[in-house]
Amino acid sequence: MWQVDGIGRLRLSGVHDSNLSFFSYDIDAHRLLLRFRNGNLLSRFQADGVRRLNIEALWEGTIIDTIWLWRHAPDGPAPGDQPDLGWQHLFQGQIGKSEFGSERKRLEAISPAGVLSTIACSYGGQISFFADHVKIEQTLMGEAQQSG
Repeated sequence: MWQVDGIGRLRLSGVHDSNLSFFSYDIDAHRLLLRFRNGNLLSRFQADGVRRLNIEALWEGTIIDTIWLWRHAPDGPAPGDQPDLGWQHLFQGQIGKSEFGSERKRLEAISPAGVLSTIACSYGGQISFFADHVKIEQTLMGEAQQSG
C-alpha cells in the first residue's frame, strides 16, 4: 500500500524530478496509466475507476515535482501554499466554485474509498483525478516494488 506524509505527499523515492515517459487514458475502462522515469528507476502509476479527470499543460518529457494522494480529502483549501491542488484543480474549468462541495460529495458517495490525486509538474502542468483505486509499482534493475 502506498503511503503519504501528513499533508498527502506520496512517500516514495525516485518520483521527484522523474520524467513522464508514458501517458494513457482509456475512457471506456476509466483507467489512467502513467510511467515516470528517473535514471534506472521506472515508476508505474495506475488509477482504476477514474470518476473525474483534469489535465493541464503536459508536454513530452514533463518533469514530475510532487504526487499528492488523499482519501476523503478535506473540503477546505488544498494543503500547503498551493491553492490549485486537489478539489480546486480537479473541478477547475468544469463547474462553478459554488458547486465544488456538492460535486465532491457526489463523487465520494459513488466511491466512498476513492482517492483524490494531483500530480504536480515542475515548470507548470498537472493532472488531477478522483478514482476508485490507485496502484503504484517501481522497477529498478529488474526488481519490482508494488504498492496499492
